[in-house]
Amino acid sequence: MTINLLDSNGRILKRRAAGFLAGESVLLFENRELASGVYVLEVADEQGKAFRQRVVLVK
Repeated sequence: MTINLLDSNGRILKRRAAGFLAGESVLLFENRELASGVYVLEVADEQGKAFRQRVVLVK
């Protein structure tokens, strides 16, 4: 599984590749260097199926 954080232009700012067991998982991203704004969190599996969610960061 790959987890990406993208900016509003679609550029990957952060990327994590990890294997998760079935069930609930928690993954933390450090956001100190990110400005307030709108980002996209993308989660993709090994088959290329992806889920995207808009995230608003307010500092």
